Amino acid sequence: MPQVWLWLFVAFIVGVLLEWLLEIFFFRRRFLRQTEERVLAVERSKQELQTKIATLEAASRERDAELGNLKTQLAQAQSERDTCVSAQIALDQDVESLRVQLAKSTSELGVSLAANAELEKQVSALKAQLSKANADRDAALKEKTARAAEAQTRQTQLAQARADLAECQKRSGDLSAQIQQFQASSASTAERIKILEGDQARQRVQIEKLMSDLLQVASQRDHLGTEIAQLRAQPPVVPAPAPAPTVQQLRQRSADDETPFTAACPQHLSDVKGIGAVYETRLYEAGIGSYWELAQLSNADLQRILQVTELQSAQIDFNAIRADARRLARETKSLGRQWSRGKPDDFEPLQGIGATYEKRLYDAGICTYEALANATVELLEEICHAPAQFKPDYALWIKQAKELAAKKTNQQRASGGGDVSQ
Repeated sequence: MPQVWLWLFVAFIVGVLLEWLLEIFFFRRRFLRQTEERVLAVERSKQELQTKIATLEAASRERDAELGNLKTQLAQAQSERDTCVSAQIALDQDVESLRVQLAKSTSELGVSLAANAELEKQVSALKAQLSKANADRDAALKEKTARAAEAQTRQTQLAQARADLAECQKRSGDLSAQIQQFQASSASTAERIKILEGDQARQRVQIEKLMSDLLQVASQRDHLGTEIAQLRAQPPVVPAPAPAPTVQQLRQRSADDETPFTAACPQHLSDVKGIGAVYETRLYEAGIGSYWELAQLSNADLQRILQVTELQSAQIDFNAIRADARRLARETKSLGRQWSRGKPDDFEPLQGIGATYEKRLYDAGICTYEALANATVELLEEICHAPAQFKPDYALWIKQAKELAAKKTNQQRASGGGDVSQ
């Protein structure tokens, strides 16, 4: 019979270890899948940014080409303006030359008129020269008329040159306006390029932040594995068993009584919705062994004890966990209960005790062979609430517990006081 119990206990331990390993394996797969999805999202964002940058570079090249064309047109306009200015200068020189010639002609005409007057005074003496003087006068008049016509032609040419100069000045003003408009467009394009460069810099910062978060998550995962290994390597602490409650104490305590009290036995925290076997183990390792203690933890304490990341904590409803823990504490009349971190014994190998009765005994503070051996049949009936047609043999439980307690004590003495409960 002891060998059967030993094999059953070994099978239980192997089952628990397999459950832990499966929990860790599936958690790692979920975490790696989520991480790959975030990396793919970052790569897609990076490709979109590269596409936008290429588009902006092409637009910038087109703007540069347009700017080069406008600069070429501006140079041509300046060349035409310089040509018009040169023509205007030449026209001014011609007009000045005409003015000089006109003054000279006027002076010559005055001389001719003086000569004519002198000839008229000497008409009586110079009759022979009268015809010649008249001919000279006619020639002078003809020359004057021709020069007047030439001066009129020059004035017409001057007016046309001035009109051409005004047209050139107008075209120069239009070109200046086009240049200013192009410069304003170039400034707007440069401003847009600066804005896009700023957006690109912000996207690069976000990518770097995501990569940093990814590295931090990987570091936290490695740190979590190290802490799990360290916690598994730590020897368990076995405090002295607490005395079992009396029937009177169980009956007098109400479901809403929050008076603090200490119990040596942990409660099955995996019954709380959202707390599995892995989280239950971490809570036990942190000294949390009752529904009441779990219901009093803050979000930060739960995140630290359960060892979850920011991404995981966003998917966990801590309020629902606390509410369900409080509900179980009220149902088991364990409001205010605090665990003294006592190490329980396995009751399932005992004949007639299954998981249900073991849980009820744990809730009542009976979790060691010694505590069960010191209990009474009346106390066990009050705790287990078994139906009459399936009433267990409580006396047999007590007898088996006394035998196992004595055996455990002998083994502890033989091993120098070490823990041999397993």
